[in-house]
Amino acid sequence: MHPVRLGLTALSWIFIAILPSTLACSRGGGSEAEAAPQSEAEAAPESQVPSGRFVGNVTETMDAGNYTYVALERDGEQVWAAGPKTVVALGDEIAIGLEMRMDGFHSESLGRTFDAVYFVSELRPTHVASTGSEPGADPHAGVPGFEERKALPDLDLDSIEKAAGGHRVADLWARRSELAASEVVVRGRVVKYNAGILGRNWLHIQDGSGDPEAGTHDLTVTTNGESAVGDLVIVRGVVAVDRDFGAGYSYAVLVEEAEVEIE
Repeated sequence: MHPVRLGLTALSWIFIAILPSTLACSRGGGSEAEAAPQSEAEAAPESQVPSGRFVGNVTETMDAGNYTYVALERDGEQVWAAGPKTVVALGDEIAIGLEMRMDGFHSESLGRTFDAVYFVSELRPTHVASTGSEPGADPHAGVPGFEERKALPDLDLDSIEKAAGGHRVADLWARRSELAASEVVVRGRVVKYNAGILGRNWLHIQDGSGDPEAGTHDLTVTTNGESAVGDLVIVRGVVAVDRDFGAGYSYAVLVEEAEVEIE
């Protein structure tokens, strides 16, 4: 076994951001495409922003790695949003949800601090049909490259032994309420990997246990470590239940802040 390299990856479209507590402070790393002007970005006072949704025209836009930032303006109000890399043009009308706001967000790669920015799952001009996920769909589906990762190789999940002192994936599902906030160890094979979302990397691991029809065969893990589809890993982290990050990121059980070792 050898430990996986740790370190934050590039900030992802969403959110990279940070949520209260577990997402309290995220910084981008790695390379992102272009630098932006050094000026501070203005955001409309919160009291002036419509609740739940904002529709505005693009007055400024920039790409950073796999992410696109846009300034939207409507009736003198301006809102900044960041989402998966999207082709947008000045003047495009875009509707966004306002579920995930980050105040005082600093982008290292852009060298720019935003008074407030909303991290969204989609930047969609109103004249374009939505590509958003249907309820129950994988919340990572909007991430660039997801479709290529979705087709899994022929992985051996039948000979994976439980980690010493650890749990099987199905056991975590069955005992999730009991194990909430506890540190656990799980061995499994990485069947999906998405980097730099919500300021962390996301692994889906399986060990051959659980019911695919019920979804209890797959465990989501968040980490600053890196791995790849097909890796056999041991993860050590804290169990979280009924975690809802907004924008479609909702999980009945996951293991957070995990250390990952590749075997």
